[in-house]
Amino acid sequence: MTSLLEKAFEIASKLPTLEQNILARMILDEIKSEKRWDELFF
Repeated sequence: MTSLLEKAFEIASKLPTLEQNILARMILDEIKSEKRWDELFF
């Protein structure tokens, strides 16, 4: 894990639970979307 990602998770871990879950869903959705693009076009 990069230091930037570690810092982001450190900051995110201090957010309220609801905001952590929203952020986690956004990250997971983005990763899923990128994977789908890769599968479709590469």
